[in-house]
Amino acid sequence: MQYKTYFNNLLLEQSSTGPYFLGKEYSAVGVALAPFFFQITSFMKFLTGKEYEVPKELPRLHEFLKGIMNHPAYKETAYLDDEEPVVTKNELGNK
Repeated sequence: MQYKTYFNNLLLEQSSTGPYFLGKEYSAVGVALAPFFFQITSFMKFLTGKEYEVPKELPRLHEFLKGIMNHPAYKETAYLDDEEPVVTKNELGNK
């Protein structure tokens, strides 16, 4: 099972609706996971030049990511897209 499917199922076990891990309640879990997902989505955009999109068959994961990335605390602390990455594509072997 892919990690995305696993995480979608984990979210469904906690709450059938979102937008957060515990449903409508923004909790420490969302605070802890937000940087992880931000790094994944930012890195994928850096490598591919495209916004990361959650597969449509994982609606709960999509709702969760949208919820945490639109939360005011997340928006205030996320760095901007125009900041220089620490590593370059050439250093990763992706030219």
